[in-house]
Amino acid sequence: MVMSLVKVALKLGIGVGAVYVTVDQGIWSEGTQASDAFHKVANIMPGAREYAQKIPERSELSRKAVSYWNCGVMYTCSALANLPSVTKDYSRKGIAMARNSIASTLEK
Repeated sequence: MVMSLVKVALKLGIGVGAVYVTVDQGIWSEGTQASDAFHKVANIMPGAREYAQKIPERSELSRKAVSYWNCGVMYTCSALANLPSVTKDYSRKGIAMARNSIASTLEK
């Protein structure tokens, strides 16, 4: 019990510490402060610049977000439209399995 509390406290501490450091360094500040903070990190961590080049542009993220949202809406509507027939099919299969199970139990 104590070890699990220590484990949770340690994880929480790491998360809070990470957020505190990023806020303290200005990562979540205005553009110029965030840019300065990135340059500090890039000087410390050698792979940061290559990683930053892989980050997509804001317009691309916006298009992808809209596309994913639309796909999610279409999938949800399709699932809701097919719900009656799917429920009917699974109900029939469940009833058939129950009948077979009961029949095999009674035969023994």
